[in-house]
Amino acid sequence: MELSSSSVRVNALVIAESYTPAYEKWIQEFENPKQKLSSIVKKIPLEQRTTQTEEIADTVLLLLSNRSFHTTGQIIYVDCEYVYFDRTISLIK
Repeated sequence: MELSSSSVRVNALVIAESYTPAYEKWIQEFENPKQKLSSIVKKIPLEQRTTQTEEIADTVLLLLSNRSFHTTGQIIYVDCEYVYFDRTISLIK
């Protein structure tokens, strides 16, 4: 709200499982990397795959464009529902 008079919009992206070089490095630290990745991907609700970096970039481009000019103060999840699903499962247990 402090920056709205200057037309500055502030949004946040929450990204869960995105297969980046850093993620690949982390997965390789496990005893059985393929099995670990498989166990993670099985929990991703939409298409059971990680979010592609291009999908994150597309969301950022949308937020930077005039098509989302009135979008501000939002937390946007680019994660195939993984964060919500993971929190929901944790609450059930």
